[in-house]
Amino acid sequence: MMRDPNRIDRIIERLREVWHASPDMRLGQLLVNVIKPSQPCPQVFFVEDTITEAKLTKYPDPNDSRYAENEVTLNLTKAEALVLFAFVMRFRDKEKLNIEHEAEAQILWDVCASLQQYFGAELQDRLWLKLLNDARVRVSGDKSE
Repeated sequence: MMRDPNRIDRIIERLREVWHASPDMRLGQLLVNVIKPSQPCPQVFFVEDTITEAKLTKYPDPNDSRYAENEVTLNLTKAEALVLFAFVMRFRDKEKLNIEHEAEAQILWDVCASLQQYFGAELQDRLWLKLLNDARVRVSGDKSE
């Protein structure tokens, strides 16, 4: 089945209207906010429009790989992310983790910063410890906690 080619102009026009109403948003940011994917899309959300425009100018580039080189994407549930965030923060605050190289500390802080953007108000919630405990229970499957 061929897709309706008229959809392109309709979608571009609606995109134009929505984007003009929020001109400070990046294109990727706007698309992620509209689509609301179940998994975060930082590679789309945070890309600057100058980069998107440059890539569109060269598209399709047969020499360009589909995926970024040397990149690993972790998929975590929100509960797993909460547990990991709390773990990293605990070591950052108490410095009890044995860091063998400064790169290890840097990556822990980078992971923490990446995770923090997904929680927002939850980190300020007075019920933070309950949220964390519930997440730990969901991740471990342990109902006894």
